[in-house]
Amino acid sequence: MSLMDTLSAIGNVTVGTSDAYPVLGHLSMTDDYDGPPDLNGTPVLVRTWRFKCLAKAAANNQIGALAETLKTQLVRRGQAVSFVQFGAAARTMPATGGTAGSMKGYPRTSINLLDEESVGSWQTFELVCVTHIPQPQGVLSGFNLCFIDVENVYSKDNDDNETIRQSGTVRVRNDQSAKSYIETIVLGPAKTAATTAGHTFTSTIRVKNDAATATYDYVEAPQGSNPGSGIEQADVTDITTSQSTGRIVRVISGSAKGANATTFATAQEPTPAADEVLTAREVSLPSVPDGRVTFRYELLTGIEDASFPGIRIFGFSQTITPTAGGRRIESASFASRLPHLWKGVQRPWFYTQRTRIEFIGDWDDAEIAPLMDEDNLMERPVPSNSTTANGLRVSEVTHVFIYDDEQTVPEPYEIPAL
Repeated sequence: MSLMDTLSAIGNVTVGTSDAYPVLGHLSMTDDYDGPPDLNGTPVLVRTWRFKCLAKAAANNQIGALAETLKTQLVRRGQAVSFVQFGAAARTMPATGGTAGSMKGYPRTSINLLDEESVGSWQTFELVCVTHIPQPQGVLSGFNLCFIDVENVYSKDNDDNETIRQSGTVRVRNDQSAKSYIETIVLGPAKTAATTAGHTFTSTIRVKNDAATATYDYVEAPQGSNPGSGIEQADVTDITTSQSTGRIVRVISGSAKGANATTFATAQEPTPAADEVLTAREVSLPSVPDGRVTFRYELLTGIEDASFPGIRIFGFSQTITPTAGGRRIESASFASRLPHLWKGVQRPWFYTQRTRIEFIGDWDDAEIAPLMDEDNLMERPVPSNSTTANGLRVSEVTHVFIYDDEQTVPEPYEIPAL
């Protein structure tokens, strides 16, 4: 192939308001359709042009400046591309916008300098042009829809209540609003159907720079499984346990996710009954990244016992511990002689009774009776009394008994209801 054949132009190309550049005898033009992978049809036309072009520098030492000029004029986004083949009508990639224009950000053009095919001040380069052109599929309520990509998620709780979560992407004609389409065609009827069925309904729409494209999601759930507006998901657990420490504890815990998650969490705080005391209140800040809020409330349940008339008991524990007797080993020395060892006197037996009671009522009504003979008390026991932050009174008493002989250890007192 001669140099003249290589430099034989078959047309010219412009990008936006650029100069017209000769197109040599090598080019490719392809069309394809794009869209959601599981949809048929022709929602978006993808057009790709590749040209081998020619440009002339002012002088051999100006080739670098020519490269900068080409980049400035031909590497663009959103500008129309026009190709005129000699003897034929012009073919155009439309600029961004308009009823039949390209999507925002298209056409996109790029260049690749072909130094090995350049001669002297003549610079050969490849120009690649790509555009996406929406193809409206018809008219619905005044909107020209190109495509809608939808995903439905169905979930059920333990009561077989079904929650529907739908998410999707909508593309309409360039000069129309995808948000308005979603509100009118998608969310409006869905919300009406949910309200008629007595279900809750929450929705979100997201729009980026291109108003003709938007994403959305909504949640429809029965009243029993969705706790209200602004709550995407919630769970609540209510458990009452009898603990080995002599307490009846009720714990209400769970979590919530959504715009009103904190409001929901604080609303779960129970109002204590006459025989209950709230001992814990925990509500977290929204977590990152999903914004979930956790909560926990704890209540103590009080009971009455015939041994402590006049008070309500919320916690009771009692132990009695013996300290074994035996003989002591004693030693002594006199006048620097070796020490003498002998068995001392029989050590006494000690029995220590420890009692702790949490209650509401008068201090005098919480008096703790000794489990063994009061005549063997080492000293008069004095209660240690305190008050907790939640209003409970706490009385702790220690009785110490002393005997010469081993005694049968009595059973600690137990409150049946605890």
